Amino acid sequence: MRRLLSIAFFLTLAAAPPSQAMNPGTPDVPETSAAPETPTASATPSAPKTPTAPETPAAPAGEIIRCRLSSSEIYPGTERDYWIYVPATYRGDKPACLYLDMDCIHYDAPAVFDRMIADGELPVIIGVFMASGAVNDEQGNPVRFNRSNEFDRIDERFADFVERELLPDAERRTTADGRAVRLSKDPNDRLITGGSSGAICAFTAAWQRPDLFSRVFSVVGTYVSMRGGHEYPYLIRKTEPKPLRIFIQDNVHDVWNPLFGHWFEANRLMLSALDFAGYAPNHSWGDTGHDDIGAARIFPEAMRWLWKDWPARVTVGTSQNDMLAAILEPGAEWREIPLSFTPAGQLMSDAAGRLFVSDDRGCVRSVTAEGQTEPFLELPRGEKAAAASTKGIYTTDRKGRIRLYAGSGASETIARLPGVRTLIPAGPGGELIVSTDKEHGSRIVRIGADGTLRTIGGCPEGGERLALFPNHKMLLSSRMYSDWIDNYVVRRGGSLDCRQEWYRLHNIYADHLRPRGNMQCDRQGNLYAATPTGIQVCDHNGRVRAILQPAAGGVASLCFAGADHRTLCVLADGKLLIRRMKAAGATPDMAAAEVAAQGAG
Repeated sequence: MRRLLSIAFFLTLAAAPPSQAMNPGTPDVPETSAAPETPTASATPSAPKTPTAPETPAAPAGEIIRCRLSSSEIYPGTERDYWIYVPATYRGDKPACLYLDMDCIHYDAPAVFDRMIADGELPVIIGVFMASGAVNDEQGNPVRFNRSNEFDRIDERFADFVERELLPDAERRTTADGRAVRLSKDPNDRLITGGSSGAICAFTAAWQRPDLFSRVFSVVGTYVSMRGGHEYPYLIRKTEPKPLRIFIQDNVHDVWNPLFGHWFEANRLMLSALDFAGYAPNHSWGDTGHDDIGAARIFPEAMRWLWKDWPARVTVGTSQNDMLAAILEPGAEWREIPLSFTPAGQLMSDAAGRLFVSDDRGCVRSVTAEGQTEPFLELPRGEKAAAASTKGIYTTDRKGRIRLYAGSGASETIARLPGVRTLIPAGPGGELIVSTDKEHGSRIVRIGADGTLRTIGGCPEGGERLALFPNHKMLLSSRMYSDWIDNYVVRRGGSLDCRQEWYRLHNIYADHLRPRGNMQCDRQGNLYAATPTGIQVCDHNGRVRAILQPAAGGVASLCFAGADHRTLCVLADGKLLIRRMKAAGATPDMAAAEVAAQGAG
């Protein structure tokens, strides 16, 4: 009988030479107790305990290659062992499916795969089983364990590590008989799993990068308040669903920790959120504690379900989120507009629906939905485009000049105002609203059509971005280094009053707490903010109700364009993406329009 390789055993093996080949049938693997360890209320789990697996029928055994990744740019100084399982049926003539486990070899997976692949229950799968990283001293002793920093974070860093460092290293390996390790790049052919912190790591990698993984097996996952994991149930409910198939396993006596939370309840919240959001997840609740006993029992069943109907693709479900239903056009998806230049600055549009973007050489270009671009305005050195209107392009420079370039190429200086941070039109009449930086008073200034300047309010930390509510009765201002957007009431005559911290954004995927891009309202009064988390859509009352994630790295800029203003355009990861929407945008150079109330909250 092959025995399950425990995490503790693999940690013991870490000192062995990296070139040593391993086989799960090694007879001296210590048995783990069948009885679960019951953690105390103050315990913080690390890797879960692993039981002895049930005996499985004999099948042609695959090969296990032991490897070591001794350097990393993403996690500086870390070293780690990992193991590659290559099934006997793998020929090496084409890429195989991938099974990636964050916690070494669980569930006697190689033996299970041997049997299930031989029986045709699974595709040909290569397994990569890794240990978390550690920084060692000169004698090879761990100085810093990297497990929580790698696994419990809910940003894209670990997925980047897998894509850029771990898997490329694995594909440089060969089997004993010379077969190259070749892994499919198709996310539909990839499953990721882990236990405890490894489980939230697996989910995060797929959630952040559905272009890398479509299948997730989560075991006793740490979806609690350690590094933001407790946010997931709410993010899932708000975010447009992704092409993921997810199996959640936990045990009813899992850990309760007074500092971090209740593991089992957190997993139940995850299951509920995934069901609400249209993922149709599967699950299994065991009767033990923070261990792998329940997962080992149902492992073959979970694999059958996760790979069900392969190679048919994992489909995207339908969320029950009413905001998503209100703003998204059914069947419409993101489409990339090829550009022959590198975009720089923010996207801009006007009341006529024209879309503009600057390139990295200071040329403002117009862009059509078909991807046709043409130079619209060559800016003098030191000037940058700030906003668009039907009157033309507004620019600013270091000398404080605000200029308007008409479509004919003629220009005029509208006003002089040092320290301009952001600028938007204030309706169709040629008035502007401008915020200044902290050095120049953190003011909000109204510039009349005749160039007169009038301070109408203050903005803490200097307003990073401005947006105008469709009825022109509210002005919105995002703050530097904050996840709050302020709301001002615009009084008759244009003065600002009653500033309140109003919109609270999720900003947990970035190293800084601020929106990365600009903001714009739709005609129903919902606010769309470009952030590292994606496009966060807020209702009248300041609550994030929906999140769109067209790219893994967040959204740098957005605007609505097209004749009907129903084309949402974004800059993300240096690409221009567009999508048809049910909601129509309201540019700040439009005439004021009444907005239906959404209630008092």
